[in-house]
Amino acid sequence: MHVLRGLGRAARTIAALPWPALLVAALLFALVLTVVPLALFIFIVFMAVKLAVAAIVVDRRRNRRD
Repeated sequence: MHVLRGLGRAARTIAALPWPALLVAALLFALVLTVVPLALFIFIVFMAVKLAVAAIVVDRRRNRRD
């Protein structure tokens, strides 16, 4: 229930915004919706690459000792 009440309040606040402020809010919202998932995806890809490279390096060092 609290979520619906908050969404209703947000909708009323957005409806009361003047057009320039609404445009800025829409642009910021679009920026957040595109940049945040992209940043998370790139972070996950780099972490996967880092783990793969670390696994290869550790495996080569272990095989060198044997």
